[in-house]
Amino acid sequence: MSFYGSSYISSSSSSSSNSNDDLTSLNYVQNMDARLEEMDEVEALLHQLYTKNNLLVAQCLNKQNYQPRRRGGAVHGHRVINRDREGAQRNLWNDYFADNPRYNDVIFRRRFRMERPLFFRIVNAVENHDGYFVQRRDVVGRLGLTSLQKITAVFRMFARRIGKLWSTPSVTSSK
Repeated sequence: MSFYGSSYISSSSSSSSNSNDDLTSLNYVQNMDARLEEMDEVEALLHQLYTKNNLLVAQCLNKQNYQPRRRGGAVHGHRVINRDREGAQRNLWNDYFADNPRYNDVIFRRRFRMERPLFFRIVNAVENHDGYFVQRRDVVGRLGLTSLQKITAVFRMFARRIGKLWSTPSVTSSK
């Protein structure tokens, strides 16, 4: 019968081998105590390794399942301001470009400083020249500004700039 790799030694009934048996039994007990201490150390080490391994696995699983809460916007944590692009496009179209617009040709010419057909020719030329002015979808999948909205904004910026240039008094030098 073996116990932890050592064989069990039975005692003999003869008196001459009694001292030998006592030494053997004493060695056996000492070896067993040392082996049990080793086993306790090994078991303790295995328990520590097992615990650390479980903690590492749990941390990895938490990192994989952890997804920070998105609040919207291109930058994490920034708020999204709804600017109602679609409603603005509808209003622009209904006001100036529909078959029966809210504002007539006179008001269109006063606002844009050109006739409607010329405006559409400019819009088509700009769309064909630069992809920025073509309507695209954003990251979320919403439609962006239309070509009419973008080009109308450009014309408004030009008009303001030209208006400022015209309204600025010319500086003449007097000598």
